Amino acid sequence: MGFDLGLIIAFALAGTATLSDVLRIPKKLRSWVAVMLILGLYMVNQWLYSP
Repeated sequence: MGFDLGLIIAFALAGTATLSDVLRIPKKLRSWVAVMLILGLYMVNQWLYSP
């Protein structure tokens, strides 16, 4: 079980849009926030669902 990479990317992009509005992240940093969310969610997914 676990999430596919496409779903993780979709969650991270949606989370970045939400976080950037709430935390007022500048537009130049939003892509880095998205990358960090993707990496973080992927690592948590692998840690939780690895055999």
